[in-house]
Amino acid sequence: MLKRIFVIGSILFLSFMVIFYGYRLFYYYSAEHKKKTVTTLTNQIITNSEKLLEIENDFYFYGDVSNNYLYYSGMEYRIISFNDDYLTVIANEDLTKLRYGVGEEYDLSDIKIWLENEYLKNVNQGLLYSQETKLLDLKTYVAIGESSSFIKSNDMWLVDGNKGLMLDKDGNVNTPNSYQYFLNIKPIIKIKNINYIKGNGTINNPYIVENKIVNVLEDAYVGEYIKYKNGIYRILSKESGVKVVSIDSIGQHSFSSSNTLYESGLRDDLYNYLNNEFLSSLNSDDLVLTTWKNGPYNTSYQESESRLVSSYVGLLTVGDYFIQNIKGYILLSSEDTVYTINEDKNLYKVSPNKVLDIYPSFSLKNELKINGGMGTKESPYEVGE
Repeated sequence: MLKRIFVIGSILFLSFMVIFYGYRLFYYYSAEHKKKTVTTLTNQIITNSEKLLEIENDFYFYGDVSNNYLYYSGMEYRIISFNDDYLTVIANEDLTKLRYGVGEEYDLSDIKIWLENEYLKNVNQGLLYSQETKLLDLKTYVAIGESSSFIKSNDMWLVDGNKGLMLDKDGNVNTPNSYQYFLNIKPIIKIKNINYIKGNGTINNPYIVENKIVNVLEDAYVGEYIKYKNGIYRILSKESGVKVVSIDSIGQHSFSSSNTLYESGLRDDLYNYLNNEFLSSLNSDDLVLTTWKNGPYNTSYQESESRLVSSYVGLLTVGDYFIQNIKGYILLSSEDTVYTINEDKNLYKVSPNKVLDIYPSFSLKNELKINGGMGTKESPYEVGE
């Protein structure tokens, strides 16, 4: 009897030990080797989708959807399509305004040069899937619903294969009568299918895929906004310092009494007004001497580099970011006239003695501290004191 009790007790004890230590082994092994749950942006999109159309293993946002907004590299984009590897996105706003070139071939166009030489260097390189950038192509425009899609145009360039086309305000595709029209540019790029951070894809809560710490001005992205002194400015480039432009007019002024060149001259010239009276409202120790392009524009935006001037304060010129958002003088001259941008965001020539709105531009030092803000128009980075 005692022997039977001993055997039963031993079995129970051994069973307890196996279960107890087996459980501990499983628990700690699981804790040590627990897999992290990784949610990619495309996973989040699929669970939050409105209208997706599958074409050849890619999913397209079809129609006038409202939940494909992505805040990336300082600007707002719209997601066109995605797969397991990458997302194809297009700038939600026009980034500049240019002539296409001298003919219909995209490979020989001014647009291709601008996208590859000017635009691509300003996006977050670490998240790019490839170095390819282009215009919206006709096949993609058809795939997302054409004029019924989320792509809205204020007259912009697009392509069909290697041929340039234009998209008008009503969403109609046309072959232009001339490739020397000034039309808007919305670039397309591919970004990696990376980890989703936050957002639901709506305009007020776009998808976010970047964790960025901004301590000094150099950390900010092109396209973001800053508050400096009493004005709000938008970042244009980050080559020699951080170039910004005022988002509001500082008042009206003529370009000059007769001269179409931006240079020190007559007392009432715009050059002298900006680099004396307006400059005195800034802290000159914060600024970097900048080279401005003031040449003509016959067939290529690069021609504006044929005439250069150095000063602390200048104006935007053709090929600069966000040039279509101003309504005043730009640094582009042609014999006895200068260029301006009108209320319809079109370029046209005027006499230099005409009084127009002024949107000054200047470059700030990279090391200026950021004291607050989110970099958005509603909450710009606070720069300086």
